[in-house]
Amino acid sequence: MKFSKFFSWAFLGIVVIASIFFSSIVSLITDWWWYQEVGLTEVFIKSLSAKIIIGAGVGIIAAIFLHTNLSLAVRSKIPWMAAIPGALIGINQPLSLNNRIIGKLGMILSVCFALFIGLVAASSWHDILKFLSSVPFGQKDPIFGQDVSFYVFSLPVFSLGLGLIKTVILISLISCGAIYVLRGSLNLSSILGKFDLSKLTPIKSGLTGKPESPLRPRSEASLIPKSAKNPISDSKARLHIGILLALFLTAIAIGTYLSLYNLLTAQSGPVFGAAFTDANVMVPLLRISVFVYGLAAVLALLYGISGKIAPLLGTIFLIVIVGFASWIIPSVFQKLIVAPNELTKETPFIKYNIAASRKAYGLDKVEKREIAASKPITAADIASNNLTIKNVRLWDRGPLLSTFSQIQEIRTYYEFSSVDNDRYVVNNELRQIMLSPRELASDSLPNKNWINERLTFTHGYGIAAGPVNQVTPEGLPVLFVKDLPPKSEVKELRITRPEVYYGEIPNEYVVVKTKSKEFDYPKGEENVYSNYAGKGGVEINTPIRRLMYAIRFGSLKLFLSSDITKESRIMYYRNIKERVSKI
Repeated sequence: MKFSKFFSWAFLGIVVIASIFFSSIVSLITDWWWYQEVGLTEVFIKSLSAKIIIGAGVGIIAAIFLHTNLSLAVRSKIPWMAAIPGALIGINQPLSLNNRIIGKLGMILSVCFALFIGLVAASSWHDILKFLSSVPFGQKDPIFGQDVSFYVFSLPVFSLGLGLIKTVILISLISCGAIYVLRGSLNLSSILGKFDLSKLTPIKSGLTGKPESPLRPRSEASLIPKSAKNPISDSKARLHIGILLALFLTAIAIGTYLSLYNLLTAQSGPVFGAAFTDANVMVPLLRISVFVYGLAAVLALLYGISGKIAPLLGTIFLIVIVGFASWIIPSVFQKLIVAPNELTKETPFIKYNIAASRKAYGLDKVEKREIAASKPITAADIASNNLTIKNVRLWDRGPLLSTFSQIQEIRTYYEFSSVDNDRYVVNNELRQIMLSPRELASDSLPNKNWINERLTFTHGYGIAAGPVNQVTPEGLPVLFVKDLPPKSEVKELRITRPEVYYGEIPNEYVVVKTKSKEFDYPKGEENVYSNYAGKGGVEINTPIRRLMYAIRFGSLKLFLSSDITKESRIMYYRNIKERVSKI
């Protein structure tokens, strides 16, 4: 009977989780088909495995920690008594709660919080894999002497892990503190000082509703259990809270220590990275803060053991003072000391920045040579270096893109996104060519409907291309490839398949190889159509696949359309930057 009940609850839990993450599951399945289509399933499997292992591992640890702490707080020999004045809730009897119900509620909350924390950890799977595969750069920073790989691979993961740890501890601290206060094991009035709330009574009696003196001592039928009248009635509760508080303050101390290195990955001065004020003021202040937080953690633990709260309050006051100093002193120092002599003060750090930038881009290995122009360039020199002269670029990409748009877009739904440089062998010579594909801008279609956007207008057509150094008498670029359909002036640049299905314009999904013909290009009063002849796109040859994609893209027409056949393929992630990033 117990097994059947267990399986019933497990099945219900699976159904609930599947309902919550239904859209994510659909995206996961369709992405799996997409990775199969591009032949890179190992990338999908590795990323998915990393997400599952990291998310599940962190989530399980968080759930165990949260549930253990909540179980310790709930466990008690006395029944639950909510230490809430009856006047606030309209009753005059102690509020009794079932430990078993509270325990189940605590387990549910622990799982929910752990699930959220696991998802956050799983989203950083790439950083964690880079950390596990990190290697030293062999270059140390000039401030702390750490290898640069520490800032690239280790610091982001350390910061992420510490943030999750602080979150788990803080949730445990707040939850357990609330439970102990409601249970009566901790009395807030003992922490707040002289004001003992247990000696006060509501203005009106819960039984008769007659007014009473607000400062009148309570009768024997007090709303708060006797155990709650003691300053600290449960030493185990105090020790538990003290340990959690010490752990939280320790995590803050470690985070403050890591913030030292964050100074080198942020910009607070004239250049990126640590500046004069950071190195001479912020570093000492942060180190003092680390010591103060560490001292506060020790005193929090002593509070849990002995119950003495005065040293802990003093340390908290010291933390506030150090935090205030960290906020005020650097700005005052910057304005009064650094700003009047900024060039002198910041010069070493500017040099560090320049040296690191040169190292990062490999410019420190550039060989410098002085070439003396002993004689002027002659026609013979130009003739002997004719190929070099032919590849001297005269056109700038910006104006050339504008020119291409004016003379070669031809229709409003075509668009040139950018101009790129490439090199081709033309007439047995290596020539530098500037070219741009004529992409389809589906947002500019004259008649926008699902069939036009998804089945008919699926691709751009052809390119505009020309040499980098030639100009017509009218001041326009010379075009080796132009017009619709594409005409090539040189045989080496002849285009046999001018359809452009992938590009830089962010277009959404299209379906090819359907009963609907695909638009190629306009030809006078008529249009020229064709059918996709490539092998790209994911096959949607089963009802299940069509249903999955209909759910993913939010269109039932994908599932119901009679134009889609077993040979049809769906193309998505068509922006080349998004496509490469996905891979």
